[in-house]
Amino acid sequence: KPHLLVLLAHADNDEATELARTFPEFGIVVSAGGAEDPEQREQRVGNTLFVQTGKKGKYTACVGLFGPPGRIDGMKFELI
Repeated sequence: KPHLLVLLAHADNDEATELARTFPEFGIVVSAGGAEDPEQREQRVGNTLFVQTGKKGKYTACVGLFGPPGRIDGMKFELI
């Protein structure tokens, strides 16, 4: 029973955004198949954090979890 699901997708921006909408149980979607230099590397799709790393992972996705020690449920996560 994981507390946080992360979806890694090699998909363009539209396809990865649709995956985030279709599977809201994923807290984070990281996509490496869009533009080489994405205009916006972080956005929200509903409650899902959507991160683009550029073509072939040109950028790195580093996500921080903030909340009470030892608990993930109810934590806030954001790109840092």
